Amino acid sequence: MLDPAFCRARVDALQKIIVAYEEALLGIASGALESYSLDTGQTVQKVTKINIHTLQMALNTAINQCAIWSNRANGGGAFYGRPQC
Repeated sequence: MLDPAFCRARVDALQKIIVAYEEALLGIASGALESYSLDTGQTVQKVTKINIHTLQMALNTAINQCAIWSNRANGGGAFYGRPQC
């Protein structure tokens, strides 16, 4: 089993990334900005409307990963078993 503190740290990091992606998407999609400097805490990159699809996919991935790590932090997870014969 993974250390719950480690799992919680992953959730916290992913939540920051999710907020950064959402802000970039909203700024660009609204037309208020032509480009956005996306700072995820790990990298800084310039994104434009061309990147909206890629950003949305990355956001969806981050949300899914956050849900998985949150489940693990709370002692949940998937268990696979076979019946005894």
